[in-house]
Amino acid sequence: MISVNDIWIELTDEGCPKTGFLRRRIPMSNGVNIFAVILSPLGLPALLMEVDTKTTNDTFDIECFGFNLKTLTRKDAVMGLVRCIVLELSDNKYRDIFNVVADDVVSNVAKEADEIHGIVTFTNQIMKWKNFFNKYGVKGLSKQLQHGLWGELWVIKSILSPIWGIDNSIVSWVGPNGANQDFSNELACIEVKTSISPPHKKFVVSNVLQLIGYPDIKMFLVFVALDVRRSRIGSLPQLVNEIRETLDNTNPQVLSLFNSKLIRYGYLDMHEQKYLNTGYHVRNSILFKVVDGFPRILEDDIPNGVGDLRYSVSVSSCLNFIVETTELSDSIRVSNT
Repeated sequence: MISVNDIWIELTDEGCPKTGFLRRRIPMSNGVNIFAVILSPLGLPALLMEVDTKTTNDTFDIECFGFNLKTLTRKDAVMGLVRCIVLELSDNKYRDIFNVVADDVVSNVAKEADEIHGIVTFTNQIMKWKNFFNKYGVKGLSKQLQHGLWGELWVIKSILSPIWGIDNSIVSWVGPNGANQDFSNELACIEVKTSISPPHKKFVVSNVLQLIGYPDIKMFLVFVALDVRRSRIGSLPQLVNEIRETLDNTNPQVLSLFNSKLIRYGYLDMHEQKYLNTGYHVRNSILFKVVDGFPRILEDDIPNGVGDLRYSVSVSSCLNFIVETTELSDSIRVSNT
């Protein structure tokens, strides 16, 4: 599907009207009427979704970083009363972000079967982006989140993909979805802990459920010690693009899933320049099997009234639980038989 921004550029080249707006319908096989719009007098871009008032009379009023969603009703000579759901840019300094949001909204609405489902998806995607920016802001990932994401992607590329395949590795990456562990399949859960502070003596458990498995599901922890340097070699964008290239050559559908999970994690390509000059090198990685006796806090250990528990674990206390990747590999292979 053509980028919405490309249509906005074409409309802008036609010249912004002194009053009213320019619009062009975005072709969709499901018949949903979405238009790319340039608003006068400032020439700011917008998305406009037209629906029959019999379909919905809901009113939407959502404000976010530099854009907002609103509704209005207009009279059409042919259609009669038409409900318009308008997503408009209000501050041009957020134009790059708005382009990303618009493409995401349009691509998801295009997947729906009809207008009713299209309306729900249109507004739901806006709420998801509002929640996203409330959580991460518009400046990109914090240093801590960058390190964590790099570690999880390295595990995908270097540990999981050789024994599970790149497609299954991406499907198993459930951390961006809010799961308790970073990866899981039918028989194994995997939590990744990344350290950038020499001498890499401990890791932090930020959610007590991270190291609590489930019946009949093996639990593993990967500890990744990183060196950080000022370099484009080993940068977060480089690792992201390496995985994308692999997926593009094997399964474009999984590539779409990967990109979606990156966004949920908080990674946007528009922030690439922020991450380009920080390179990572794996000094050491250790695979632990989390079983009875592993240093952790279990739910039964938590007194009533205690919540939001966060604690650290020394790596030296876990050494008796080190296993080879073959044990993780065996668990994965069993789940595929």
